[in-house]
Amino acid sequence: MIIIGVIISDVKIKEYIKDWTIYYGIATKLILIPSIIYLISLLALATSKAVNTVIIMTAMPASAMTSILAETFDKEKDYAAVIVSVTTLLSLITVTILLKIIL
Repeated sequence: MIIIGVIISDVKIKEYIKDWTIYYGIATKLILIPSIIYLISLLALATSKAVNTVIIMTAMPASAMTSILAETFDKEKDYAAVIVSVTTLLSLITVTILLKIIL
């Protein structure tokens, strides 16, 4: 997380707010994938703690390892840090809603 903080301190956030690919990635990671897994579990009539755990795991934010690898290989480290930061913040809302739905 320290690496993400260092990268974010140099990033111009306004540039990335206008980038639609960030919103697409966040919506896919936090909403679309967990929703698809949840619907598949409903169709398969699979309701167990293991299935719920998988659904919750798919709704977790992007890991800090994303930024670490981007920093290591010097590939879009700013973009990776913004994605990790925003998904972490938004997961507070999306994971809470998901938990209300599946539990």
